[in-house]
Amino acid sequence: MSRRAFALVLAALPALAGCGHIYHVPCDAPAWRPADSVPDSSKACVYVFLFDSFDPFAAGKLADVRDHLQQLGFGKTYYGWPHHHDHFAEEMGVLNADRPDARFAIIGYGTGAAAARKLAAFADATGIPVDVVIYLEPGFDPLAEPVGAMNTFTLRGADLPSETAGTHVGRHFEKSDVPTHPFTLELIEREVTLMGLGVAVPPRHPAPHVALVPPMPAPRDVVRIPEELPPEWLFLRMRAPWLRLGPPPPPGVEPLPYPRRLPDELPAPGK
Repeated sequence: MSRRAFALVLAALPALAGCGHIYHVPCDAPAWRPADSVPDSSKACVYVFLFDSFDPFAAGKLADVRDHLQQLGFGKTYYGWPHHHDHFAEEMGVLNADRPDARFAIIGYGTGAAAARKLAAFADATGIPVDVVIYLEPGFDPLAEPVGAMNTFTLRGADLPSETAGTHVGRHFEKSDVPTHPFTLELIEREVTLMGLGVAVPPRHPAPHVALVPPMPAPRDVVRIPEELPPEWLFLRMRAPWLRLGPPPPPGVEPLPYPRRLPDELPAPGK
């Protein structure tokens, strides 16, 4: 094999290994998960940065965690290797400036744990708040050089229960089971769920009122009550004052005389 062909095979190993990861969902997976209580608008404010170990034969373990988070609805998950630190740092600075309500989580596995600590130190130096930093099988002591994060967790294969190790993925060696261990997935899901619940939900605008039936028409104009006649129109009054029901005539106006009473029997003609 020539040097060029050998170099192409070495360059393709990380991609081939990264595409070969398999994550099996257990049959007894619950229908409701804690992440289901987080609104989609709050999940969109949670950003997770994953640093996988740069090992072509063990690559893809943290990619399963990325797929698991995306299935839970946390789509703002970045996956990369230690040499992606500068890109992640630039992206974190842009997100913190554009979205004040953004929440950040950093997870590093194996050799990627050092890059995760470096990214957390960058965030601490620039004033970017980081909610949680999780180290999976780090090659250093996180307590020796702590970084400014609200919560910091360290998980190693020796600290996890052995009876459930390797139940979700094919087990090659003990350290490779740490990212997809049920306890690790439960811890990550719990932390991102708490981050999502800490995001303020935007207020809802009141919906416009929609009438179920057409509105009733406005009432028709009624005839106004006639006012008192002016003096120049008093000739229109009734000639029978005893039947008058209205108020008395204004002062200065002479009332109409009462009619004379006719006799009951008229005298015979010629008498």
